[in-house]
Amino acid sequence: MRCELVAAFFALVTATGGNAHAIAGSADLAWNAPPECPTRDDVLAEVDRVLAGSHETRVLTAAHVDVAATANGRWTAVLQIDSRDGQRRRQFDADTCVEIASATALILAVAVENGAPPPAPAIAREEAPAAVSERRAPPEAVRSIAPARASQVIAAVAGLVDDGTMPGAPATGMEIALGGSLAFSKGHLRALAGLAVYPTQTTPAGSAGESAKVSLLAVSARACALIPRDRFEWGPCLGGEIESMNASGAGPAQTFQPASAHRVWGAATGGVHGSWNYSRLVTVFARAEGVFSLARTRFVLTPDNSIVHEPARVAGRAALGIELRFF
Repeated sequence: MRCELVAAFFALVTATGGNAHAIAGSADLAWNAPPECPTRDDVLAEVDRVLAGSHETRVLTAAHVDVAATANGRWTAVLQIDSRDGQRRRQFDADTCVEIASATALILAVAVENGAPPPAPAIAREEAPAAVSERRAPPEAVRSIAPARASQVIAAVAGLVDDGTMPGAPATGMEIALGGSLAFSKGHLRALAGLAVYPTQTTPAGSAGESAKVSLLAVSARACALIPRDRFEWGPCLGGEIESMNASGAGPAQTFQPASAHRVWGAATGGVHGSWNYSRLVTVFARAEGVFSLARTRFVLTPDNSIVHEPARVAGRAALGIELRFF
């Protein structure tokens, strides 16, 4: 289908006598690479830099690239190019994903300019700048693609929804978190520590009008193993929380039993994390998990021992937020 589209477009340009230089988007790139690699936009920007100042007629060219890390720490790419001269397939490897992206941009630029892809370059870490300079691209232009990172520092902020811990359902809150991620052969392992705050809610009034105002502060730590797919990644998460809840009487004057107005308990968490990488520095994420309290907690008033609030032993949580990734 892609070959047919390329042929149809070329026939249209030829029939109308159009100038290929006036055609925007001469390169159509499907870039399938892990998140730590340069993005599709980075590769296309590099193609533009390689072709800057060229007055050759450009040919509409479509390319599909699959990039993966190998077991020995290197990177490999399978490149398929469709142009007016037919379909070509190349496979090559390099020490880093940056070199893979640079070589892809070079091959695609030559294909766009001449209508046929050149042979796949033999890439080694010290050879990449020379290979690029031979094709008119200044080395500093290729190196403008930011290097891939094996690890990153993560800062996150999210809105929360709780069902079961707080009196109202759903109860909303806010979370901030800080941690990091480490790349491995098939994905990322990430660990974050967070602080969540749920504003005060009032429990339903009892038969005598007794109720309580309840607020919650939770300190958490969780680890996730994420599998990337294009710009998306998802995977399971496990962690734990220390939850601190304060309660004060509401309605008719009431007094809590000793040690009942402030309770602290532990909980285990388990769920699924999913994210969409807007860029290498900004990610939108969502998380859904269960919270399993390790102790039974009640808030009881005196003198009639009325229970005004009892957090569920199993609660549900959801988060939606933004992550910033550094270094």
